[in-house]
Amino acid sequence: MHILIAENVKLALPVLALDPTDTVAGFVADQIVKILPDPCAVASARQPEQPRLVDTARDLLAETVAEALGLGDSGMELAA
Repeated sequence: MHILIAENVKLALPVLALDPTDTVAGFVADQIVKILPDPCAVASARQPEQPRLVDTARDLLAETVAEALGLGDSGMELAA
């Protein structure tokens, strides 16, 4: 997942083409991966009921998008 995020960061910010070592894109990808929840970890933490991973990921979608946009603790809700 880290590599996919880093590649998309480079696409979103063409100026990063001047960074041949991908240091900046890698750093940004690291920060993004740190704030986004891992559906596998959340699914394994839900005991005793083990829902399907796809259901857990669907439940986390709004929370993940809000965190990625920096709206996690703002009390704002995303419209579907």
